[in-house]
Amino acid sequence: MTKLSYSFFLGIFICTGFAGCSGKDVNSPSTVQGEVDCNGIAGGSAFVDNCSKCVGGSTGLSACVQDCNGTWGGLATIDSCGDCVGGDTEAEPCPLDCNLVPRGEAYIDECGDCVGGNTGKEPCAADCSGEYGGTAVVDDCGDCVGGQTGLTPCDSDCAGVLGGQAVLDQCGECTGGTTNVEPCLQDCQGVWGGEAAYDDCGLCDTDSSNDNQTCTPDCLGVWGGL
Repeated sequence: MTKLSYSFFLGIFICTGFAGCSGKDVNSPSTVQGEVDCNGIAGGSAFVDNCSKCVGGSTGLSACVQDCNGTWGGLATIDSCGDCVGGDTEAEPCPLDCNLVPRGEAYIDECGDCVGGNTGKEPCAADCSGEYGGTAVVDDCGDCVGGQTGLTPCDSDCAGVLGGQAVLDQCGECTGGTTNVEPCLQDCQGVWGGEAAYDDCGLCDTDSSNDNQTCTPDCLGVWGGL
């Protein structure tokens, strides 16, 4: 048998016994490399997922998954209260209070602080002037002072009366107010509480024995008159 005849019969044996070549030459390139995946890759591993998208293989995409509501590729999620919300559930996520506690009772008070709930904080209160968180207080005289009032607390006067009007005079005595004491005056020598006085002749001193000794009344009875 010639070399050509041997190759011919060998080709028939291989194709019919093993490969099912349908008469094709075993030396020609095969056009069958395996099934083509959804991404057009022969022998690829891409597949159509439950969301009808081609994923996996060389697509770089991951298969969709079921959300908490059982919807493939759904957007429903478990919220902070453990409920399945969003997506096609028609349920809204549970609200968080200002302290980020699900369905908590904390709230923002009039001073802008998060209080109540589990914050351990009390809401701010209005002071006597109506200002929330203000520092105005009612003093011992019953007046609202301090804070934004511009008023100062009352003090005790020198007689010990809160908000009283008694004051120390130029002689160091507590006078006025409820004391019934008049403030001291200056005498004619300029001495506060002094006893110097003018006599009828205009002489200012504290010696009453020399009063009216330096002048006499005129015919009209005027001391020191002409």
